[in-house]
Amino acid sequence: MENQLLTREAILQAQDIEYRELIIPEWNGVVRLKALKTVEYEAFQNHVQNKMKKGKMDLRNVTANLISRVIVDAKGERVFTQEDVQALSQKSQKPVNRIWKAVKEMNGIGDDDLDELVGN
Repeated sequence: MENQLLTREAILQAQDIEYRELIIPEWNGVVRLKALKTVEYEAFQNHVQNKMKKGKMDLRNVTANLISRVIVDAKGERVFTQEDVQALSQKSQKPVNRIWKAVKEMNGIGDDDLDELVGN
């Protein structure tokens, strides 16, 4: 079977936002992760880059900032806000790193993308 070219309508109608549940034993439960829409990832990039330009971005909070954007409730709504980033950055690295790895995989974010984002 030959692959068919997608139409505009097929692309725009495709349900391509992935959700994933991840067991976090350290927190005694499960978190639900939502893949970022392009506009959401670009907002994250813009946030980081603007803070860096102003000298206000603490790169230690990049992980917490990103995971705050992808942990959602059963309805797909964000659980955390920007105001929660500092508190998230105080959580144990082990579960946060597990979430970080899942987020990178779900969103196709590689180390090169992160290096480019922070200007390395």
